[in-house]
Amino acid sequence: MARLRPDVPLADMVPEQFAGWRLDRSVIPIRPPPNLQAELDRVYQQQLGRTYVDARGYRMMLSIAYGADQSRGLAMHRPEVCYPAQGFEVSRVWSGQLDLGPQQITVSRAKASLGGRHEPLTYWMLVGDVVVGPGTQARWAVLRSTLRGWVPDGLLVRLSSIDRDAERAFATQDSFARALVQAVEPTFRQRLVGWVSP
Repeated sequence: MARLRPDVPLADMVPEQFAGWRLDRSVIPIRPPPNLQAELDRVYQQQLGRTYVDARGYRMMLSIAYGADQSRGLAMHRPEVCYPAQGFEVSRVWSGQLDLGPQQITVSRAKASLGGRHEPLTYWMLVGDVVVGPGTQARWAVLRSTLRGWVPDGLLVRLSSIDRDAERAFATQDSFARALVQAVEPTFRQRLVGWVSP
C-alpha cells in the first residue's frame, strides 16, 4: 500500500497554525531513550512531533508516526507500551468515540503520569485506510489486507496535554482533533482519519 501513497512528508501535511492553535517553537520535543528511538526508527519511516499553543496558553502535543510495513513483527507501538518504557505509569486505557462531524472514529484514551506530571492522552491508529480499535482489531485488519495480497501500511496519531484535569484535557484534545482534520487539505484527510470529507 505504501507504494500507492503520495510521497509527502508529514510535516507538509499538517499546518503549523489553524483554528486558534499555533506551533510553539519554544518547546523542544523530548527524544526517547536511544534504545527506544532505534526501535521506533525501525518501525516508522516518518515521525512528526509538535507542540501547539492556543491563546489561553494551553499546550497540545501532537505526534504522528507512519510505518510503511505493518506485517508481522513491524506493528505500530501503542502509547500504553511506549510510555512505561520511558518511566511513565499508565493507570488506565479505554476505548471511546471521537466525533469529527460527519464521521466518528474509534480512539483509545489513557492517563499517564510521571512524578507530578499528569498527561492524559488520546490516540487512534489506521491500518491501510481503516481506523482500528484496540485489542485484536489491528491484527485482523492486517490479516484481511494480507489475504487480499496487500502489505498494509499504518499511521498512529497521538494527542496529549499536561493537565491534572483529565476531563478538560480530553475535551480539549477532541476539539483540537476536529480543528486539525478540518485544517488539513482534503487530499490528506483520509491519511489521518480513514475517510475523505465530502
